[in-house]
Amino acid sequence: MHQRAATQNSDVVRRDWKTEGAKLLTGGNRLDTGAFANGWFHEPTIFGDCSAKMRIAQEEIFGPVVSLIPVNDFAEAVEVANGVPYGLSLRFTRRT
Repeated sequence: MHQRAATQNSDVVRRDWKTEGAKLLTGGNRLDTGAFANGWFHEPTIFGDCSAKMRIAQEEIFGPVVSLIPVNDFAEAVEVANGVPYGLSLRFTRRT
């Protein structure tokens, strides 16, 4: 995917998170000054309070974006991971 198209895709997804109820924890801005002035770059971005059904959790964003989806146990984490039609990644941690 061309970088401009990827950046535009990221822009659309970033607008959708508000209407879906996710919380922007950090990042989310386009980098377009200094060393980034001649490219199509975004800050690393983390969304919280996501659900597995949200667009930002279901689609490939083609940018440095992570969606945090809380689950209750390992079985639910596997169910969430298997509920995505793409080979997106998963990390499971637990509070002790």
